[in-house]
Amino acid sequence: MNVLINQLFNEIMSGQSDILLPGSMAYNVKIKIEGNAISVSGQPNNLPSSQAVHDREPLIDLIDKSGEVILIAELPGAEKGSITLMSDSRHIEITAKAKAGEYKKKVAFGSLVNPKKAVASYKNGVLEVSVKKSDRYKGGSVKIDVV
Repeated sequence: MNVLINQLFNEIMSGQSDILLPGSMAYNVKIKIEGNAISVSGQPNNLPSSQAVHDREPLIDLIDKSGEVILIAELPGAEKGSITLMSDSRHIEITAKAKAGEYKKKVAFGSLVNPKKAVASYKNGVLEVSVKKSDRYKGGSVKIDVV
């Protein structure tokens, strides 16, 4: 059975399969193995209409330096104008629209920060936010502009 599964996987990854194209996503796909036969049914490459747009969670790196916290988020496919950043002294919330769905993530800073002293930039699918540390900030949530 492992040989059949490996064969199916190799066909899909090499692009020699009519089941699934390399790098594509599959939803509601069922693979059935009976003896020496494999059958695939479902909706490869097609999203059910109820899932046409879905939330995605971006990959995040949080770097805590002596005077600042730097957040790096991967947002491939997002347009800079669709990125919204809201931050208070303890958290930052990221939302962004992309063709494949919407990114959403709320991240806790490891230290208290002053979101009014934040700088954000976006280039080639990577968002970088630098926020100065501060234990004196008492304000509420602040929108951070992305340049």
